[in-house]
Amino acid sequence: MLVKVMEKGTLTYQLPTLTTIQAYAAENLSKLPTQYKAFANAPLYPVELSRNLRNLIQVLKRQLTINEINPEVPYTST
Repeated sequence: MLVKVMEKGTLTYQLPTLTTIQAYAAENLSKLPTQYKAFANAPLYPVELSRNLRNLIQVLKRQLTINEINPEVPYTST
């Protein structure tokens, strides 16, 4: 959830206490499987890309290719 923290250089949000931050971090870490908590020889954490992100990557790759071939013509998706 996004909340406004600053506005025009002024703090607009009541920051949580250090104890609250520590409790939040501990709660989230407790949900992480044990094998991913290791600092040495930890397995890679599995990460998957969504279909929308994969599609966006393809669009951006096409746009980059078109711009490399003809950098003067702006890309338009149709």
